[in-house]
Amino acid sequence: MQIKLRRTPKRYFFDTHRALTPVETLRQVETLTDKVGITEIEDITGRDKLNIPVYSAYRPGAKAGAVSVHTGKGLTGDQAR
Repeated sequence: MQIKLRRTPKRYFFDTHRALTPVETLRQVETLTDKVGITEIEDITGRDKLNIPVYSAYRPGAKAGAVSVHTGKGLTGDQAR
Protein backbone atom coordinates (compact mmCIF):
# COMPACT_ATOMS: atom_id res chain seq x y z
CA MET A 1 0.00 0.00 0.00
CA GLN A 2 1.32 3.42 -0.90
CA ILE A 3 0.23 6.66 0.75
CA LYS A 4 0.67 10.03 -0.92
CA LEU A 5 0.51 13.11 1.31
CA ARG A 6 -0.84 16.39 0.01
CA ARG A 7 -1.60 19.80 1.46
CA THR A 8 -5.20 20.12 2.64
CA PRO A 9 -6.94 23.05 4.33
CA LYS A 10 -8.05 22.45 7.91
CA ARG A 11 -11.83 22.54 8.39
CA TYR A 12 -12.39 21.04 11.85
CA PHE A 13 -11.25 22.99 14.92
CA PHE A 14 -13.05 21.56 17.97
CA ASP A 15 -10.03 21.21 20.31
CA THR A 16 -7.88 19.99 17.40
CA HIS A 17 -6.94 20.95 13.85
CA ARG A 18 -8.05 18.47 11.18
CA ALA A 19 -8.94 18.44 7.49
CA LEU A 20 -12.01 16.26 8.16
CA THR A 21 -14.45 15.89 11.02
CA PRO A 22 -14.03 12.77 13.17
CA VAL A 23 -17.13 11.21 11.58
CA GLU A 24 -15.81 11.86 8.04
CA THR A 25 -12.45 10.38 9.03
CA LEU A 26 -14.10 7.27 10.50
CA ARG A 27 -16.10 6.72 7.30
CA GLN A 28 -12.88 6.72 5.25
CA VAL A 29 -10.83 4.63 7.69
CA GLU A 30 -13.48 1.94 8.25
CA THR A 31 -12.99 0.75 4.67
CA LEU A 32 -9.29 0.10 5.39
CA THR A 33 -9.47 -1.88 8.64
CA ASP A 34 -9.31 -5.27 6.91
CA LYS A 35 -6.39 -4.17 4.72
CA VAL A 36 -4.27 -3.16 7.73
CA GLY A 37 -5.26 -6.18 9.80
CA ILE A 38 -7.46 -4.55 12.45
CA THR A 39 -9.71 -7.24 13.91
CA GLU A 40 -11.29 -5.33 16.79
CA ILE A 41 -11.87 -1.75 17.93
CA GLU A 42 -12.73 -1.56 21.62
CA ASP A 43 -14.06 1.29 23.76
CA ILE A 44 -11.89 1.17 26.91
CA THR A 45 -13.14 4.47 28.38
CA GLY A 46 -14.41 3.01 31.66
CA ARG A 47 -11.11 1.44 32.70
CA ASP A 48 -9.92 4.48 34.63
CA LYS A 49 -11.47 7.14 36.86
CA LEU A 50 -11.00 10.06 34.44
CA ASN A 51 -13.72 8.97 31.99
CA ILE A 52 -11.83 10.40 29.00
CA PRO A 53 -12.98 8.67 25.78
CA VAL A 54 -10.35 6.06 24.82
CA TYR A 55 -10.42 3.36 22.12
CA SER A 56 -7.95 0.61 21.21
CA ALA A 57 -7.54 -1.02 17.79
CA TYR A 58 -6.01 -4.51 17.68
CA ARG A 59 -3.86 -5.99 14.89
CA PRO A 60 -3.02 -9.52 16.07
CA GLY A 61 -1.35 -10.41 12.75
CA ALA A 62 1.23 -7.61 12.96
CA LYS A 63 4.77 -8.67 12.10
CA ALA A 64 7.20 -9.36 14.94
CA GLY A 65 8.42 -6.06 16.37
CA ALA A 66 5.53 -4.06 14.87
CA VAL A 67 2.90 -2.34 16.99
CA SER A 68 -0.17 -4.55 17.38
CA VAL A 69 -2.33 -2.33 19.64
CA HIS A 70 -3.03 1.32 18.81
CA THR A 71 -4.84 3.55 21.29
CA GLY A 72 -6.50 6.93 20.78
CA LYS A 73 -8.10 9.42 23.14
CA GLY A 74 -10.17 12.54 22.57
CA LEU A 75 -12.84 14.83 23.98
CA THR A 76 -15.52 12.76 22.27
CA GLY A 77 -15.84 9.09 21.37
CA ASP A 78 -15.58 9.92 17.67
CA GLN A 79 -12.34 11.84 18.25
CA ALA A 80 -10.88 8.96 20.27
CA ARG A 81 -11.89 6.27 17.82
